[in-house]
Amino acid sequence: RALGPRGAAGLAVYGCDLDNQKVWWPTFKAWALQVLGAQVRLDFEQRDLEVAPLPPAGLILAVHPRATLFGPWRGILSNVLRSCVPGGRCVIATFYECEAEAVKQICQELGVKVEVKENPYYLVEPMPTYTDNMGVEGTPLRYIVLANA
Repeated sequence: RALGPRGAAGLAVYGCDLDNQKVWWPTFKAWALQVLGAQVRLDFEQRDLEVAPLPPAGLILAVHPRATLFGPWRGILSNVLRSCVPGGRCVIATFYECEAEAVKQICQELGVKVEVKENPYYLVEPMPTYTDNMGVEGTPLRYIVLANA
């Protein structure tokens, strides 16, 4: 266990989304307090990452950006990477290989070296599929893009 007398005194988690999640965010906060106690703090905020960076962090988890080579993704990823403190790591998980490749290309254009890996979880677990609203099948968080600050 990472929290306790020999580990960290607490854990602060910040999450954001373009849309305010009025049901999920309070539910997650209540669950964390009840199950994990007061030493784990969850904070959520509606934020447009294209125009506003995240607070500085040593570990950034970006879950399922629908990244493409067009639209807002260059600005979003630029702000996400800018928020990662020196020595930190950014882990970007995607459903589709094309998303992972788009993230990789954008990061490289921004001067950040990345590694794309398939999620090792699916080496031992069955690979479920998800069909999005456009009828495209994917596997949840199948690809992981790793970037070091």
